Amino acid sequence: MKKIVLVFFLLLIFTRGFSQLSFNDSPFKMAVFSFGAHQTIMNNPGFDNWASSNYNRTITSKISIEGDLTAITRNYEFGIHFTNPTPYGVGGLYAGRRLTPLRSEISSYLEFNIGGFFGRFKNLSPVNYKPTADQQGQDLELHYDATYIGLTSKNYFNNLHFRIGKSKGVSVNPGFYFAFSYIPFNDGSWSYGYNVADDSDPDNPSTSFNSVKVKGIPKLNNVFMDAGIFIGFGN
Repeated sequence: MKKIVLVFFLLLIFTRGFSQLSFNDSPFKMAVFSFGAHQTIMNNPGFDNWASSNYNRTITSKISIEGDLTAITRNYEFGIHFTNPTPYGVGGLYAGRRLTPLRSEISSYLEFNIGGFFGRFKNLSPVNYKPTADQQGQDLELHYDATYIGLTSKNYFNNLHFRIGKSKGVSVNPGFYFAFSYIPFNDGSWSYGYNVADDSDPDNPSTSFNSVKVKGIPKLNNVFMDAGIFIGFGN
């Protein structure tokens, strides 16, 4: 992931401005960060019944935080998208094509996405599972991980665009998106373990998930949808 972020920021060096400035003569290029609220829509009858019958738990997808790092040229966009898992989330790359005229009140893009889908569950464990010696006393979590592909409709409200900051140098655009995604080849798998802090590099602390693969838990649905609203900040 660090390499992906590095490549992305190198890409941003070659883009300046904010592409959604469709009511003036600014260049249709941008480097932008956006964040907002996100909701995953997913039907998992097998897993939901398993959690209910074994642990009396009802699994619901909550609204979470999402963010984008995007480079946009006149007609195309490229970027990284990530959401906080509550309990479902995604993180991946996308490339999009503008669908609307340059001077329209709404700028719409159709994006192709590829990345990782994940589920994070506390207070759930494989039935009759016996923790290993190193798992004793740890804060254990059940994780689901898969690779997904999808299509996203992303839309910026140009008529709500405004500028802030010194010399009005920061451009702000609100927007919304809707995504349809698919996990091919029944790719998902379950693991059970705990997070380990890695402090070997004080300037770049990180964590890793020390886990074992587990079976006997129904896989999550191969189809899911996402919807969200956001505010983008560019220069």
